[in-house]
Amino acid sequence: DYQLPKVTSEFITTAIPVKSPRFFVNADGLGDEAVIRIELLDHTEHLVPGCTAIVAQSGFQTPVEWTQPTQLPERVRLRVVFEGRKRAAIRLSALYVQP
Repeated sequence: DYQLPKVTSEFITTAIPVKSPRFFVNADGLGDEAVIRIELLDHTEHLVPGCTAIVAQSGFQTPVEWTQPTQLPERVRLRVVFEGRKRAAIRLSALYVQP
């Protein structure tokens, strides 16, 4: 319960070696007014063009769909941001990477 109503919570993962991964989340409390924005970054934390996703549906192993598929660097990081008027209701349980 680290999410405060007037603060936007976010985190960045460690660098992950990838080839052609698929990403999934386990989250609850998502909807029209509470979403998770996920950005794919290179290992130096620069945004990979076209690799932003919005997850707005609660569920188990919900797929992360990128705006534009692109060639990925060898190592990536994920920046996860809790957004929306009801962002304090979001409960993120897991973030999966499937090689």
